[in-house]
This record gives sequence, structure tokens and C-alpha cells, in this order.
Amino acid sequence: MPGILMNKLLDVIMSGFATEVDAAVHDIGHEDQQTYTAHKIPMEMYAFLLNWSARSVEKGTYPTRMRPLLRHPQSLGRDEVEKQRNQELLPRTRQSNDQIVPILTLIAKVLKLKTSKIWTVSGERDTFIGCLIAPAYHVTENEQYMQSQPIKL
Repeated sequence: MPGILMNKLLDVIMSGFATEVDAAVHDIGHEDQQTYTAHKIPMEMYAFLLNWSARSVEKGTYPTRMRPLLRHPQSLGRDEVEKQRNQELLPRTRQSNDQIVPILTLIAKVLKLKTSKIWTVSGERDTFIGCLIAPAYHVTENEQYMQSQPIKL
């Protein structure tokens, strides 16, 4: 997936997740069990999507196969065709540092929730938390990210 689309998709996922968390915080504050348990499935889906998109952004490469050939292959020599095809398959990198801080901020916001009210079974709660904090663990394993001051905070 091209970088700009991945960035927009990540923004949409994070915005939806933040809105869902805000609604859950509001409903938990009103102590109505039926309303705050309704947030369970959407929050699990958003946690999965955030985990997936964070890993995809972290992967940071994608093939540029969608780029068309510059010239028709028959008008090129054999070496030129191979060179052009090899360049198509070279990975491009995306800047993931800009997205890591907002992802970690959102994860911290979700972890402040009273999850025991939404997930009454500890196994389900542990699975949700594990899916949610997997990107944070991945960031801490990367020394380059841990040298960045905004990420450390």
C-alpha cells in the first residue's frame, strides 16, 4: 500500500479509536453497564486495526510495482529492461517516526480506561491489552526509536 494511503488509513483508525475511547470513558462515568459493554467489540476491532497498521508502518517498505514502466520493454535492450524491473521492486521507506508518537499517546489513553468494567473476563481483557501494547513493545525493542526524545516521553 502506498505510503500516503497508509498514513491516511492510520489517521482514520486512530481518530475512530480515540472517539470510541472517549465515548467509553463517558459511558463508564455514568455507570450504566449496558451502554459501556457495547464498546467492547468496537474497541477490540480498533485495537486490532491499530496493531496491524502500526506494524505495517513500522515495516516501512512496500513494493513500487504499481509504477508503470517508463518505456515499452520491446524498445529497450535486455539490460535496460532488467534494470527497470529491479528498480520497480526496490523498497521505498516511509517515515514512521512521525506516526509513532501519536500511536503511543493513543495507547496510553486507552490504558487509562477502567477495562475491568468492559471486559469482565480476565482472559479477554488480557488479550485486548496484549494486542494494544504490542506496538509499544515493538518500539522499545528498536534502539533507534528509543534514542528519539519525543518517543521516550
